[in-house]
Amino acid sequence: MTQYLVAIDGGGTKTDYLLSDLNGQVIKQLSHSPTSLTTNGIGIAAFNLREGMRLLFEGIPTGKIAVLVIAVAGLDTREENNQAHTIFSEVLNTFPFDQLKLINDSMAALANGSQAEQAIILIGGTGANCLGYNQSQIIKVSGLDYVLTDEGSGYDAGRLALRAAVRSFDGRGPKSLLEGLVFDHFQVKKASQLKAKVYNPALTKAETASLAQECHQAMKAGDSVATAIINYCLDELLLNVQTVAQQLALTDQAFDLVIAGSFITNLSDLFHQRLSLKLPHARLIAPKQLPVFGALKIAQQIHAGQDCRQYDLPNFC
Repeated sequence: MTQYLVAIDGGGTKTDYLLSDLNGQVIKQLSHSPTSLTTNGIGIAAFNLREGMRLLFEGIPTGKIAVLVIAVAGLDTREENNQAHTIFSEVLNTFPFDQLKLINDSMAALANGSQAEQAIILIGGTGANCLGYNQSQIIKVSGLDYVLTDEGSGYDAGRLALRAAVRSFDGRGPKSLLEGLVFDHFQVKKASQLKAKVYNPALTKAETASLAQECHQAMKAGDSVATAIINYCLDELLLNVQTVAQQLALTDQAFDLVIAGSFITNLSDLFHQRLSLKLPHARLIAPKQLPVFGALKIAQQIHAGQDCRQYDLPNFC
């Protein structure tokens, strides 16, 4: 019977899937609906996961999954891991597999960019998350979603852009290009018309994060309000890295810093300027491949019988 490896990276905006042979040669790749536990809830995440798997194996010869690795955004505690493992195992029971491993999405992104003995991953996409390790410990900061954390994320930038647009319109703040860009985004002419767009139904985290594009656009056009928002976000993301580096005693040592997420990667040059001043020994890595390829590397390591306990949640939760 043909055997496969499957790697999945489930985020708040989309979920990426890879199907490969046992040597890691990719057979099929696709993106589908999000499977973040916090953004979607475990029920919807499980439903979306099953549909994504169905599409992944559509037209593929029947076989068995040797190792299935699922990197999940919002998988932050042992309790969440146990609950998700039980439910995901049940909804995927039509796809026979030998081993299932759930990991936090930051671990997949880190494995995608570095295999160094000491490294940090900074995720700055829809949400924000930062995790690092050295030879003896793993440290994680932020990553508790948008009410508790997510400072400096695309969601944070989008939230601030919304407020800046309203403040520009009603005079409580300086005039900003964000007013016109946000109004055009929602196809409205005045701030009062935003209310229905934002609250009925309420904007999702991903929809709010999409407004980071308008913020970036306004900054490039020289808008001071948008520039201040971007600078604030970059400072918050750098604070994540500094905090992890300090706790790992890496502030004066060389280490890999892998970045992932469209918000931070689109601002990598500006971020690198800040990083060089505060942590000059850090080597910034922006992988060209999607983080799901990191999950595939982990699946290969598990199949090869390597010790992969460093990816387990209990080590940093």
